[in-house]
Amino acid sequence: MRKRSVSLCLLDLGGDISGNGLSKLFLTIAAAFAEAERDRIRERIGQVKADQKARGRYLGGTVPFGYRRGQSGELVPHAAEQQAISEIGALWAEGKPLRAIADAMRAREISISHEGVANVLRGSVKAGVEELEWRHRNASLRGEIEAALPKVSAKAREEINRIASEPVYGKDTLETVQLVHENLRRRKHVLEAER
Repeated sequence: MRKRSVSLCLLDLGGDISGNGLSKLFLTIAAAFAEAERDRIRERIGQVKADQKARGRYLGGTVPFGYRRGQSGELVPHAAEQQAISEIGALWAEGKPLRAIADAMRAREISISHEGVANVLRGSVKAGVEELEWRHRNASLRGEIEAALPKVSAKAREEINRIASEPVYGKDTLETVQLVHENLRRRKHVLEAER
């Protein structure tokens, strides 16, 4: 403040306090309050984002291709773009270049650039790898359950069959595979309790 020739005047302390030790004390306290307020704001924003994430709400940025933002802030699949994602994957599997795929989508009145096509493919590959990992875990659990099934009581076998008959549907393939995994874990828990 001194470099810019700014004075701080507090009437109840006798006017200009910028030239004495009291000004340094006051400014230090004001800076501490400002820092504390910034920390409180940062904490509140973090809490709100964590809450929104827990509720499945979209937290911002560009909405991914294939989705729209729903009424309550969650991502909702867009039917035409979801179909386009499948077609993009099929065209890529045929060996078509990114620009040709983008042109094919634009011919169908789906607005997407070749960079957008690349992003869709990256997302699909990542989801596909994760899905394969979950399917592998599920196959391993199924094998353990089938191997142990003959050794358990009829009551445990009945409980395992009841759990196995529960319908399992997710929002997408990956979530369905994860729900199947949870179903398998519950069956294995029955087996472990039997031992």
